[in-house]
Amino acid sequence: MSDSEKEKNALGSNPISESAERATIKQALNQFHKMLEDFVSAPGGSACPQTMKAKTEMKKMYPDLKKNKNTIGSIKGISVGDAFGSRTETSVIGLHKELITDVNIVVHRGGDLDPIATSVVLILGSNYPGNEYKPGGCELVYCGEGRVSDGHKDKKLSAEDTALINSKDRDIPIRAIRCDDTGYKRYIYEGLYKTVSVKVVKVNMIYAFCMKRVEE
Repeated sequence: MSDSEKEKNALGSNPISESAERATIKQALNQFHKMLEDFVSAPGGSACPQTMKAKTEMKKMYPDLKKNKNTIGSIKGISVGDAFGSRTETSVIGLHKELITDVNIVVHRGGDLDPIATSVVLILGSNYPGNEYKPGGCELVYCGEGRVSDGHKDKKLSAEDTALINSKDRDIPIRAIRCDDTGYKRYIYEGLYKTVSVKVVKVNMIYAFCMKRVEE
């Protein structure tokens, strides 16, 4: 599927057959927007706090979607190419829980309780020069947050970088969501990826995670 085809394939117009999980996700998103509209239009309402209020209410109404945030791998009802208008939407349905950080972290239940990454938001734009989305989407590069000291000694990994490395070591796939930061933001689900290599970017001394797409 080409990039242009993917970006037209917003949730709600996807030509795949409707599943119960997908119907629930569409219903939840529609209800979230209706609730947010009602909250904001009420006396004293403003977008930011009312968005969080609506998000909290959605957790109570759709507990099964809340569980998605801890899911490793793909989310039932969400397809490659589905597009979302905000990061809050991806959080409401559990595709990517975090509203600020670009890596979603959960505790690995394989016995060692180490944190792992389940999803990453790849933001493209002039403010994120290290992030790359290769043609066709088969490969991408995500630049982490942990910086390293001079001489590449005493490397200090952020919690997000540590989780990404743990996922790599355990061969765990990560959900990737691409966001174009030029103009109107859209968050597009690109599918599952695995980190194949980690390197240090010498210019700004941060870690770069090279990922390749795997089958859903």
